Amino acid sequence: MSKHQELSSFIWNVCDDVLRGLFKQHEYGDVILPFVVLRRLDCVLESNKDEIYNLYEEYKSKVDDPSPIIKNTVKKEFYNYSKYDLVRLKSDPKNIYINFQNYINEYSKNVYEIIENFQFEKPVEKLNKSNKLSLLIDKFTEIDLHPNVVDNHTMGQIFEELLRKFSEMSNETSGEHYTPRDVVKLLVSLVFSENKEDLQGEGKIRSIFDPCCGAGAVVLGASDEPGILATAMHADGSHRDILCVPGRTDNGALQGSAFLEMGGQAVFKLAVKVLEQVAGEVLAKANLTPADIDWLIPHQANIRIMEGTAKKLGVSRDHVVVTVHDHGNTSAASIPLALDTAVRAGQIKRGQHLLMEGVGGGFTWAAALVKY
Repeated sequence: MSKHQELSSFIWNVCDDVLRGLFKQHEYGDVILPFVVLRRLDCVLESNKDEIYNLYEEYKSKVDDPSPIIKNTVKKEFYNYSKYDLVRLKSDPKNIYINFQNYINEYSKNVYEIIENFQFEKPVEKLNKSNKLSLLIDKFTEIDLHPNVVDNHTMGQIFEELLRKFSEMSNETSGEHYTPRDVVKLLVSLVFSENKEDLQGEGKIRSIFDPCCGAGAVVLGASDEPGILATAMHADGSHRDILCVPGRTDNGALQGSAFLEMGGQAVFKLAVKVLEQVAGEVLAKANLTPADIDWLIPHQANIRIMEGTAKKLGVSRDHVVVTVHDHGNTSAASIPLALDTAVRAGQIKRGQHLLMEGVGGGFTWAAALVKY
């Protein structure tokens, strides 16, 4: 068993030991994920904990904002000036709830905003009322998540594995496989923290591998027999808010947010619905039925959308081309990438019927039925 699987299993077992019977299964992630982040932060700050506390106590009455002094002294972009961390909270079990709240509130602003977005005040209160907050904290302090022990790549694998498990625990969160943007920002800053000077300045060029960036194309040739049997494209702006970039440019200036926004559960439900409908549409145009589909090649959004669409169409799982585990969700490019993979693997044969379909922002969706 690899390190990330071992640690993920340990954290998962915490759910059974502490949370079972107190929280619903689909609520586990709301408790465990923020504690994973807190434990990681504690381990990063551990060697500077006392120094940070002393610096804050020294300068809090001398300057309006001691943050620059603390950051420059300890050489870190975040800090916690509380005298507590998860380990030290255990020293005062009678006051663990109030001390925990103080511990959270005394993180530097950039981290506090991230923790605040987890919105886990109520789960923590529930844990405290059930006398399980101390037990959960005790469990997490058994894990050493210091970067020297668990590197950033492994930490990312742990987080992703936990997200996957929590998402699969309940259909109530189907389609919501995501990492909060603020958590991504924090973890990226940790990845580059040791190379910050080497990455800044003019004239420095660095290559970055982005597994969610892709492109694809298909070359068509003349034929005596029809190859593209039917196509259909649709758009419905009434659903724009569930998958869109709300910002726009006005005379070269950005107005509003430039970040993609997605309502995971809403996208999942609508995607499965419209992909079934558009598949039926192209099949009807070609006078074919779902039984005539040899291969379903969907937009590799996530496995639940693909499996949900296949189930609606009555296409067996072994006739669905799935490459999301290799290429990630590369948006529309995932379709030709999946097609190429299946052709090269010898799965797709000449003369077979292929149904390709996908969804996009706005909200848009389309399908193409071809004879390969």
